[in-house]
Amino acid sequence: MTCGEFQERWDRGDRSPEVAAHMTSCDECRSLLAVDDRVRAWNPPVPAAGEREFLEALRAKMDARPAAPRLRGPRPAAGGPAPWLRFAAAAVILAAMGAAYLLGRATRPVEGPKTGPVAEGGKAPERPAPPVKDDEPKPPAVPPGPGPVKPEPRQKPEFRDRLVAAASGTGREAFLEQVKGGVDRARWIAAFRSPDAEERGAAVTIASVLKDAALAPQLAAAAAKGDAKAIALLGEIGSVESVVALAGLAGAPDRREAVVAALGATGLPEAGEALAAMGAWNAEAAWRKLGSNAAPALVTRLRAGGSRALPALKAAGWARASGTVPELARLLAKEETHEAAATALAAIGGREANEALAAAADPDDEAVMAAVKTQEGRGAVEARMLDVRLAAADRTRAARVVMALGDPLSVPALIRALESPDLRDLAMIALATLKAEESVPAICALLPQRRHRSVAAVALGTIGSPKALPALTAASRERSFYSEATRAIARIGAPESVPHLVAAVGDREAGDAAIEALGRIKDERAVPALIAALQGPNAARAHRALKDVTGQDMPARPADWVRWWKAKNKGAKYLFPFW
Repeated sequence: MTCGEFQERWDRGDRSPEVAAHMTSCDECRSLLAVDDRVRAWNPPVPAAGEREFLEALRAKMDARPAAPRLRGPRPAAGGPAPWLRFAAAAVILAAMGAAYLLGRATRPVEGPKTGPVAEGGKAPERPAPPVKDDEPKPPAVPPGPGPVKPEPRQKPEFRDRLVAAASGTGREAFLEQVKGGVDRARWIAAFRSPDAEERGAAVTIASVLKDAALAPQLAAAAAKGDAKAIALLGEIGSVESVVALAGLAGAPDRREAVVAALGATGLPEAGEALAAMGAWNAEAAWRKLGSNAAPALVTRLRAGGSRALPALKAAGWARASGTVPELARLLAKEETHEAAATALAAIGGREANEALAAAADPDDEAVMAAVKTQEGRGAVEARMLDVRLAAADRTRAARVVMALGDPLSVPALIRALESPDLRDLAMIALATLKAEESVPAICALLPQRRHRSVAAVALGTIGSPKALPALTAASRERSFYSEATRAIARIGAPESVPHLVAAVGDREAGDAAIEALGRIKDERAVPALIAALQGPNAARAHRALKDVTGQDMPARPADWVRWWKAKNKGAKYLFPFW
């Protein structure tokens, strides 16, 4: 309420609690009322004859004024009293001086507070006092001396009952309308500091309906008196004023947990600063609620580096604050913060964070390897492997990471990597490890290239797809590549490769592989060749292969196996064309 509104309502006879509260809190309005009351209460003795007319004229002027003081005009400026107030004070001083002079010459006193003109017989008629209504609130008494008058903190029982009822839902709408309109607002504000827990809680409940940021100081006062709901409400309001109030409440250990949760609920960057100042680095839920808004506070701590940045690294991961990625990438290169930074970047995710991890990834770095195992992380490493703008060493390291990850979803990227001469060998080994049959045509296309065909043959044999047999058989016609191609054919071990393997049993370099492959295939077409191998350098392998193919458990004597084979195939000709 402004001073102008107070003056008009006082002149109309309004003595509501709100008007009384303003008069109590405003020194200037109260001082004007005090001066006016002293002037109206002044009743000097009635002088004789000559001076009587002067006093009668003065009293007539006073009686002509209304019963309530008319405090018109603008509010006095901060630099001093208004001009009209100085004139009024001067008039009062002059009147007091005149009264002192007249009192010295008075002939007789007048008993009682008489204010009317002097009647015949020397008696002045008494003026009746104005009627006072019983239900009209009286303004508090103003002491004669200067100085503010402190308001009474106690609330009227009737207001307390209405407040508690409104908090429970009875008459709440009407009470809220009164508060919004200014009625009872002062007493409601005072209820936040009430020693009565029920009254204080009711005031907080009403505040939870309004959720006004301006109520932050009042809610802080209620919280300081033990109202936990007020702390939670400050978080729900989510204003800067709420953060300031919550930070002021953080000193008490019994309120710390509630304050931390409320700060997280605000979702404001200022709340991140408050949490950091409190050292609440382990408040995972609060940091998660703040999210990316926690970045400014965290970046400041991360720039400190070293062990001082470690708590903030954990909080950055919880908050998933993408704004901290550049600082985390810098800390990723520091030994002391490497592992924590990798964990935080993995938790944050996103393109920028995964690119930072991919750039630092190495097969021997367990922390980063664990961080890039996500789909996004693997994709970032694959993109780095295929980025022709990077140096060959960086792309090769990325290919090693992809190979170490061993994710089947990397097969398309590895097939694309076959197009790069620097990555072909690594890509073929990775595809072989994954046994990616879809890569067989692309690898077969590399068999004619002398630089890569050895690795290609090994990769095709590891994959084990019969689709590679035609290309390998064709490549084996080149004598320098015969053994490598035959080993690949043997590792595939398909039945259609038996004639080629039988022919390779006597080869010095690939004979052992051919014998073992025939033992796995278990095709009797290989028996004569295996019997013949009993007399060669691979006799032990041939003996095991014969037992596997025939199911016979005989000694490794060629004559015994020949007799058994002839008995099994009576009448057959050319059983041992190579014998």
